[in-house]
Amino acid sequence: MGSSAGTTTGGPKRDPNEQALDRLVKRIIAGLFAPSNLAKPELLSGPVIIAIALVLLLTVITAVPMLRDKISEAVFHVNCLSAEAKEAGKEYCDFAIIGFQVSIALVVGGIFVTDKITELTQRAALSFQQDRQTALLRDQKRLMRDLYRAYVGLKRAGRGVTVWNAPWKFMAALSHVHRTYILAGRRIPRFYLVMLTVRFGSAFPKGFYGVLALVVFDAFLLAQIAKGYFDYLAVCQ
Repeated sequence: MGSSAGTTTGGPKRDPNEQALDRLVKRIIAGLFAPSNLAKPELLSGPVIIAIALVLLLTVITAVPMLRDKISEAVFHVNCLSAEAKEAGKEYCDFAIIGFQVSIALVVGGIFVTDKITELTQRAALSFQQDRQTALLRDQKRLMRDLYRAYVGLKRAGRGVTVWNAPWKFMAALSHVHRTYILAGRRIPRFYLVMLTVRFGSAFPKGFYGVLALVVFDAFLLAQIAKGYFDYLAVCQ
């Protein structure tokens, strides 16, 4: 029986050096996003507790009577108000206090008639949190893909350069360099800023719902403190 040799078909073989460079670029791109895998909500629980404590501590500090005048002058540059401004300020603070009390009842609960609304608020906050986390993963994949495409485009622009096509090749390379600059200088930092914000909020007790509860509660306290400032500020003569 005779034997026949098999033949293989396919495109031209790629340069091993070029393949190694491609793998290196892919590893570099993956390394740019490696920190995003480390910033997990469970690792941020400690900083979150510290942040909550600092927010409440600063709120208490603004309410200390002996610091009220110093804060008014140093932060708000106010040491007296007209009688009309004092009364208007106190009225707006009263309105804000009532609004935030209602918000606390709706967000935090504790009142039988608002428990259903509180559950809806919790589900809405959780849904928003999950949507943002999914969007982050999608944005990361898009950025990695765009970075690699910019590299491939730059590599192609450097091939087959002649006297006749040099200007077009140069413009194409410049375009890919500019695209890489936009990705590395703007889009990736913005991605990390959003990612840290989302992960930090997700690390709160009960996630984004906990952030909302803290904001509403602290705003309620600040409205009460602001009314105290209006009460104790002197009337301008």
